Amino acid sequence: AFGDLKKGYDSVAGHVYNWSKTTMDAFGVSEIAALRYAGRLQSIFNSSGFDVSESMRNSASQMTTDLIERAGDIASFYDISVDEAMTKMQAGLVGMVRPLRALGVNMSVANMQAYALSQGITTSWKEMDQASQMALRYQYILSATQYAAGDFQRTEMSLANQTRLLTMNLQVLSTTIG
Repeated sequence: AFGDLKKGYDSVAGHVYNWSKTTMDAFGVSEIAALRYAGRLQSIFNSSGFDVSESMRNSASQMTTDLIERAGDIASFYDISVDEAMTKMQAGLVGMVRPLRALGVNMSVANMQAYALSQGITTSWKEMDQASQMALRYQYILSATQYAAGDFQRTEMSLANQTRLLTMNLQVLSTTIG
């Protein structure tokens, strides 16, 4: 989804691979899960009309990593699994409003149109293509969940987050042994 890792670790794929090695300590998302989520999100971006050229692939990879990082913080903030947080964010990204509503994020068409206007976008929601709508949803999701940003780092020593880290470390160990 991110191009060829054989091009080196300076490539977009290499950047995502290296980033995934930092996600467990920074956001409470295991390396394996981060790569799995990144592949899914990138596929969603690619199939929604995003330009898949190398320069735009880098931009979509940044959007992907931002969403995964926020999912880790949302999971910490709401004491839900990262899988549940990621599922809600993926649903919101493609326009399903109900899953994110449980987190207090209202992605109704009226809210999206108002958000677009607040960002200086005068094109009506209905006139936007799918890729433009998805890009605006991405921005809105990050904006509407700003309160959760950094929660994993702030509360890393909490029982819930320590349990989450222990579980991930046991999964990594069992994968390594297996």
